[in-house]
Amino acid sequence: MAMDDKEWASFVFKGHSLKHLTEQLHAETGIDDDIILCARHPLSAKLYPMQLELPPNKSLVHVVVVRASSPGTCLLPLLIGSC
Repeated sequence: MAMDDKEWASFVFKGHSLKHLTEQLHAETGIDDDIILCARHPLSAKLYPMQLELPPNKSLVHVVVVRASSPGTCLLPLLIGSC
């Protein structure tokens, strides 16, 4: 995992599976807790939980890793009733 000039860590993931991406992010970050993968909307910067497979093309996706136990995860859209 490398830090770019905007202080965002980045790496190349080859695949389409959220399960495999989650496993790789557990390894890359060293986080043992449950995590939620969120996509950061490019215009509004709002976070949305990723629930579908990744796109088949090589497009850039901004992914934010959130610990499932973090305060405020219930405020993420689509996570109804998690608090």
